[in-house]
Amino acid sequence: MTRSKLIAASDRLDAFAKDSGFDAQPPRYITGNFNIALHDGEILYSDEAHLYCADCATSLQRRAITLLGPQSEDDHFIYCADTSLGEDGPVYCATCGVTLDYQLTEHGCTTELEHYEENPSADISPQELRDRTHP
Repeated sequence: MTRSKLIAASDRLDAFAKDSGFDAQPPRYITGNFNIALHDGEILYSDEAHLYCADCATSLQRRAITLLGPQSEDDHFIYCADTSLGEDGPVYCATCGVTLDYQLTEHGCTTELEHYEENPSADISPQELRDRTHP
C-alpha cells in the first residue's frame, strides 16, 4: 500500500472511531525521572518515556512529590506528549491501560491494518475494514 493510501486509510479509521464516539485523551508524561523504594517493597518509578492519562499522571505526580518533598515539584510536572512523531503501535496509559491519542507511523498503520484483517473483531469485519480503507 502506498504512503498516500495509508494516510487516507488512517484518516478514514480515525473518522470511524470518532463517529463511533471514541475520543482518546492526549498522552501525558511526568518530567524528570524518579525511582522511589517504598516500605512495602513496591517501587514508585517513572521516566519521560512512560505515558499516562490525565488522572493517572496527576495521581502519580502527587504521590511522588509527597514522598520526595515539595522541593521536587519543580522537577516533576506534567506535560502533554507530542503525538506528531508517530508510533509503531497503539499507545496506552502505563498505569490503567486506557487508550491514549496517537498517530501511527507508516509501519504502524500497515501493521494495524494487517492485524485487523487477520483478526476480525465483533465490531468490524475484515470486509468492512477493507471497504473503509480501500474505497
